[in-house]
Amino acid sequence: MFRRVLLPMVNYPFPTLPSTIDQAVSLAQLLKAELYGLSLEMEPPVGLGYGYTMPFVGEMIAAEQVKAAANKETIAKEFAEKASAGGVAHSFVRRRCMRHEVPDLCAAAARFCDLSLLPIDDNAPLDQWYAEGVIFESGHPALVLPRMHEFRRIDRAAIAWDGSRAAIRSITDAIPLLSRASEVLAITATPGKSEAEGLSAELLAYLLRHGIAAKWEAVKAGDLAPTDALVARVAEFGADFLVMGAFGHSRLRDFILGGFTKEMLAKPPLPVFMSY
Repeated sequence: MFRRVLLPMVNYPFPTLPSTIDQAVSLAQLLKAELYGLSLEMEPPVGLGYGYTMPFVGEMIAAEQVKAAANKETIAKEFAEKASAGGVAHSFVRRRCMRHEVPDLCAAAARFCDLSLLPIDDNAPLDQWYAEGVIFESGHPALVLPRMHEFRRIDRAAIAWDGSRAAIRSITDAIPLLSRASEVLAITATPGKSEAEGLSAELLAYLLRHGIAAKWEAVKAGDLAPTDALVARVAEFGADFLVMGAFGHSRLRDFILGGFTKEMLAKPPLPVFMSY
């Protein structure tokens, strides 16, 4: 059961949007969980380096500092108002920090929460960096959210099943969510005969022991890449969220070759539940 859900928020350079707080409140309502807001409050750079001069630089920095200060107060106010209006138990902590400290601070807070909510916007590249810090260093699962997504239900769940350790770890961690879904579909998109196909019956039996009646199917990729075929089937199924393991191979290999995890962290098409 997810009793405490973390929402990390930042004020600069890409401030957390009101819609992100709305998402977090909606999910906390669905889970009947406490919402823990962590406001990471950064200051803009104070200069461009020793001896560097440029007209109006001082004015530009001052304007950014004013904007950053206003953003952190707006975030604090909106979090309190939206959580209270939604009837959600909540707590709020403010931490001053430098930008490079954000991933470690997020991960440290996430270690004492059951689930972290991580908004991702492809126009805010720092989001992916922050998310990786939580997913790989917290020891707990995370739910990666398309920034403008509106949570209405967690009724249909899809699972990316490849038979790996990471996949079964994410499935086990997601049981509190999966048990709330009326339909659960495990999908394998690995070309040819795979270990995942051979273990599909074991997976369904495992889920059934937890009261989850799931189905499994293999997707034929055709001309599509396996990951694209899986995403297409998830969309066709109408899933409210996708469960997947983070980095089925080594992180170094996925960094070099790319990979499904990296794609989902860069631009998730739906909420993605990840464990490592």
